[in-house]
Amino acid sequence: MKQKKMYESQRDQLASQSFNMEQSNFAIQGMKDNQVTMAAMQAGLKTMQKEYKKMDIDKIDKLQDEMEDMLELNNEIQDTLSRQYETPDVSDCHPI
Repeated sequence: MKQKKMYESQRDQLASQSFNMEQSNFAIQGMKDNQVTMAAMQAGLKTMQKEYKKMDIDKIDKLQDEMEDMLELNNEIQDTLSRQYETPDVSDCHPI
């Protein structure tokens, strides 16, 4: 009976040790994952900052204004081209 209790005690200790090791490994893996995530975020930020320097907000505003002007001009052209002429109704015409 004493031997059975001793085995159960050892089994419980091993189970606790195994659980602690698993928890430790899980925490280590979490830290590694966090480092990878942080490195990716830093690389992304660096790339975004580099690309942002290539952008000029004044040029973008000017481009948007020019695009808006061209679209308005195009609408005016379309309106002009789609205008209907005043033509008499065919039924109002007299035969020759």
